[in-house]
Amino acid sequence: MRVIALAALLLPLTGCDTRVTLQEVCEGNPQMCADVPLTGWCVKERSQVIWTRYEHQDSDRHTLYNELIALENYVKCMEKATMIENRVVAKERETARIESYLASQKSLNKLQNSTAGDVSPYVTFYRWTRLNDTQALGQFLESERRGELDTVVLKQFAATYYSRINPEKAVDYLLDTLNELPYPAIDTYLQLSKEYLNLDRPTQAYLFAKLVSRHEPKLVNEQRLRLLASSTKVDRHSLDKRAEQIDELLEAGRFTPENLKL
Repeated sequence: MRVIALAALLLPLTGCDTRVTLQEVCEGNPQMCADVPLTGWCVKERSQVIWTRYEHQDSDRHTLYNELIALENYVKCMEKATMIENRVVAKERETARIESYLASQKSLNKLQNSTAGDVSPYVTFYRWTRLNDTQALGQFLESERRGELDTVVLKQFAATYYSRINPEKAVDYLLDTLNELPYPAIDTYLQLSKEYLNLDRPTQAYLFAKLVSRHEPKLVNEQRLRLLASSTKVDRHSLDKRAEQIDELLEAGRFTPENLKL
């Protein structure tokens, strides 16, 4: 465990400067690492917390959201670590693990409290989904009305919100992200297939399921494809041909919703 931890300490950050290591960040900015000390546990999660803090120096609200999520993940990991019974582990290390968990939990609560009143859509979405802050949801929707949901992540947030109450709108948001996402966007294809199925539009549900199967066959079995195809009014050969064309357009970044029409 110690070898892994020491190796992780020397890993370069891949964000702002690939030449900077965690060790250098902690030495130059000890406040970024004080509440997430190197204990030999949750090394990956710890690295992510420090990385996002290092990037968050420019006060970007998207990065603040990332820091909140990273710190959450670290706290959850350390909480599990404190429950692991290991009689071989020295009592001092067990105590250090608990202290690290409590310190990170305190930091998370402090960071969450600091976001009260922040109207950035990244922050308001976080407060709504994580803290059940209904006022924050209203602020997020106000950001939508002002046309501020203009990034892939914010559009995905909106799709998450509308998935239950307005799946058609959720689909519109997801389709709008396709040319901006790294190709192939498997998770989004899966989500679109599900949304179209909920809208009783099996043709489009099939097309996106077929896109998934072209890249990750294990995620969509043949039986599902057959069932979807049998629910459409289009022969399967034509469906597969269109899916191939859409795949090429997605790879080229030239997809439009019109391409889904048969």
